[in-house]
Amino acid sequence: MTSSSFLRALLLALAATLLPAAGPAQAQSHLPMPPVAGVDPGVSGHWHVPEQPGHGVQIGIVDGNAATIAWLTYGADGRPLWLFGRGEVLGDRIEARMYRTDGGMPPGSWPQAAVRQRPWGDLTVGFSGCEDAVMDWRSADPEFATGQLPLRRLTGIHGLRCNADAEFDRQVAFGLQRNGDDVHALLSGFAIGQRPQLDLAAGWARMPEPVSHRHGLRLAGSNWFGGLTLAATVPLRGLEPDTAYRIEFDADFASNALRGCAGAGAPPGEGVRVRLGADPRRPLVVAGERDGRPFAVLNLDLPGASRPGWLREAGDIATTQPCTTGQPGQWQFKTAGIEGAPYIARSDGQGTLWLLVRFDADHLGPVEVWLTGLRARLARRHLP
Repeated sequence: MTSSSFLRALLLALAATLLPAAGPAQAQSHLPMPPVAGVDPGVSGHWHVPEQPGHGVQIGIVDGNAATIAWLTYGADGRPLWLFGRGEVLGDRIEARMYRTDGGMPPGSWPQAAVRQRPWGDLTVGFSGCEDAVMDWRSADPEFATGQLPLRRLTGIHGLRCNADAEFDRQVAFGLQRNGDDVHALLSGFAIGQRPQLDLAAGWARMPEPVSHRHGLRLAGSNWFGGLTLAATVPLRGLEPDTAYRIEFDADFASNALRGCAGAGAPPGEGVRVRLGADPRRPLVVAGERDGRPFAVLNLDLPGASRPGWLREAGDIATTQPCTTGQPGQWQFKTAGIEGAPYIARSDGQGTLWLLVRFDADHLGPVEVWLTGLRARLARRHLP
């Protein structure tokens, strides 16, 4: 189970377990309350003490004003001790009443369990940013009494960017699970006469096992002659015309390329690079010329057409699976993104920017990826 899936399951368990213990239920709106300034929902995830591996704190912002906390730690006897609480967001901190639970049994023997839940103490987590916090506690348990620990973020929730609402004017998410009129596949970087030998394919379809419950935009081809590029583009409309924007964006895709394999030209995983960019001109595959032969090329790759640095490296398609001779890889999801480093692009006269996700292959052989999602965050940038 991934860390984000574990956190979602944990939040559901906390809601069911702790609300009765926290007192009478209060009437709640079906819509979440506006977030309180100071603690951003993006702090949800797993936090830890780097110098003390083996324990940590799960934090989830339930709505703008409430949070769940689970401290997965140990007692003085060395046995695991899980402390759970539901707290209140107060400015830049979360305050929670914590409970310890014991008396449980393995799931197969759960009807025999005599689960006991009792108050443990109070916990406060104060945040100095998206990556750092300090946890203070006050407990009647003499093993803990009072104390303080610095916390560092270890994981976050997939697709949730801390402080995005404060930093960006607009956030857009494209769930590429079905055909969309605005999403266009682009296959380029080959001699036009070679196309029948390249097994090129692009289109929406059900993904292969073991991720066949999902759909995605399939991009595939055989890079027998070098230079093959598999790409997709989508427009961001409704921006201010002729305006510079700082952009962060990331792409979700599935790959079965093993890590650490040797291959012709380059490794089949690390040798296929993910690059992201944005431009006011619509990316198109056009006919160009190379070595005296007609070539399918991206218009933005033509000599003099691209601005320096418009494409940004964002990783490769290698999965976490090590290379094992004779065993094909399983399909896994990856995210490649541009975050933190400034990326500036200017919208066109109609207020449109085109996002481009491309997979550039140096590996000589079959290449296949499934694009499943794209997110963008934009902030107006005033330039001279």
